[in-house]
Amino acid sequence: MLNRKSALQRGWLKGLVLIGIFGIGLFLVGCGERVVSPNADDGLQDLIWAQAQLDSAAESPEQVIGWLITTTEQVLIGLLGGTLNFDFGEESATLTIPAGALRLLTMVTGTATHVDLRILDVYIFDFGPDGLTFQKPATLTLETGQAEGTLRRLWWLNPATGSWEYQQTAFVDAHGKISFEIHHFSKYGIN
Repeated sequence: MLNRKSALQRGWLKGLVLIGIFGIGLFLVGCGERVVSPNADDGLQDLIWAQAQLDSAAESPEQVIGWLITTTEQVLIGLLGGTLNFDFGEESATLTIPAGALRLLTMVTGTATHVDLRILDVYIFDFGPDGLTFQKPATLTLETGQAEGTLRRLWWLNPATGSWEYQQTAFVDAHGKISFEIHHFSKYGIN
């Protein structure tokens, strides 16, 4: 009888130790930093929704409401490089094309739209001439004023498939800025 009681006590003790280890492991995993998969589709649906709203606004401009800010710029850029600047009020964006990125003098155009709701914050850029590729990557910088460490993703609208494709992830720096490399002109989205 004593051996059986002792064996039961050891079994309960082992069970309690295992539960304790599991609980501590769960606590540590649950309290760790969130690991962000760079290929995650987080925000893709927001980007698709924002593009649909832009398409709808283009068809019926009288339905555009205050949360949609669009600005268009056009600059002649050559071998020495140049910039396109977009002003969204308190926020802004700059496309910087470095010296040597273009082989010929090119009329560079860009339309930038900021869709800003409490639950949705998306930027859509349409750069032209479509398909233009750079000898050196251009840099698209957003000055958002968002908190340092805020995650943003760059997407490219593939004209062949009509689908948004993930390009890269970056984090807002201490100055509220975030930058992405652009290798060719097309339509891009940041969310």
